[in-house]
This record gives sequence, C-alpha cells and structure tokens, in this order.
Amino acid sequence: WQIKEFRKGVLDAAPVFAGYFSVALTFGLAAAKSWDSLALPVLTSMTHLSGTGQFVLVSLYDGGSPVAAIVSGIVAINLRYFPMAMAVAQRIAPRTPTWRRLAIASGMTDEIVAITLQRAAPLPFAYIAGLTACSWSGWVLGTIVGANPATGAMMPARIGRAHV
Repeated sequence: WQIKEFRKGVLDAAPVFAGYFSVALTFGLAAAKSWDSLALPVLTSMTHLSGTGQFVLVSLYDGGSPVAAIVSGIVAINLRYFPMAMAVAQRIAPRTPTWRRLAIASGMTDEIVAITLQRAAPLPFAYIAGLTACSWSGWVLGTIVGANPATGAMMPARIGRAHV
C-alpha cells in the first residue's frame, strides 16, 4: 500500500480536519439538545459525511417531521455529491478496482473534491484515502466533543446546551 501517498493525503487534509472539527463540535452540541444519547450523533457523523445534511436532520427531527420527509430532504441535499464524485472519478488511476471507486465516492465532500481537483491526475487510491480518513476523523472527533455531556457542559451558555 502506498504509505507515502496516504500520508500526503492526510497532510493535505489537515486544514480540513480543523474546519470539520469546529463545525462538528457545533453539530454535536445541537444534536445533544435533541437526542439524549452520545451514540446517535456520533453514529450519524460516522456514517453521514454531510454537515448540511446532519444539521437538516436535527432540525427536521426537532420539528417532528415524518421519517419520509427527513430521508427525502437529506437525499435532496446530498444529490450534489453525485456530479462531484463523477468529476473526481475522472482523475482516479484508470485501473482502480470498483470497490475502491465506491469507497472514494462514499467519502466525497466539497473540500475533498476541491483538493483532488487541484492535484495532477491520475490520483492514487491511497492519497484519496488519506484525505478522507483525516477529514472524517475531524468530523467524528468534533461530534464526540460537542455531544459529550462532560465537554458540552464546559461550553459557554450561549453556545452550549440549554439544558446543561
């Protein structure tokens, strides 16, 4: 496996990690107001790489929207990733197996697309895996910090959880 390319991806995504961490911390705080579980916001962040989609999920859930409305709203928001993934797919090394292409597509975010489009093609899987792993880690860790009752209680009242 191309450790050097993976490491390069991680380093290129370090600023994304910082940005995602701060936004995810806010998501964690918002989700903790709605959900009485640390596990649910964290699981959401682990499986759903769309900040907009996650905030919409919390908002619609809080508003008592039916599950069908929540799902269709999130699908509509995330349709934008399809053309982004297609643009990145054109830059992936030609012999990349289908399972790796699907893994790359499932980790697409605006920032990963922006970084990959600035790099010369063909892009190795290890590089994009490094980008995705670093970015995903920032999102998940930020959610853990924000949704955790112990750390959330340390936030100032105007940004922390109202019931803490």
